[in-house]
Amino acid sequence: MKLIANTPIWVWAVSILTAIAFIGAGSAKLAGVEMVHLSFANMGLPPITGYIVGALEIAGAVGIFVKSVRFLAALGLAATSLGAFLYHLAYTPVSEGIPALVLLVFTVLLARYFKKAA
Repeated sequence: MKLIANTPIWVWAVSILTAIAFIGAGSAKLAGVEMVHLSFANMGLPPITGYIVGALEIAGAVGIFVKSVRFLAALGLAATSLGAFLYHLAYTPVSEGIPALVLLVFTVLLARYFKKAA
């Protein structure tokens, strides 16, 4: 089954789930939620880093729906997901990194599809 512009339904589903996750995470960072900013502090990064990452997450979440930039947006979100997963491997119990790993898989699948569909 395909929706608008012959895009497979799985691409729409994964795109929507990915966008929801990154808009939520990015919004929390931009809102200054202390819990999400602790990870950057744990790595010794300046506080502005969380705000920059949050803005990039929201931009990427929107970008995966814009045909001209969706491949690059998916790659950027994949890089963010990889960074989050590596953070959890180094600083938290591995189980806390599972959501980041799932988002990494989602964004890599989207990037592969967008590259082939271009």
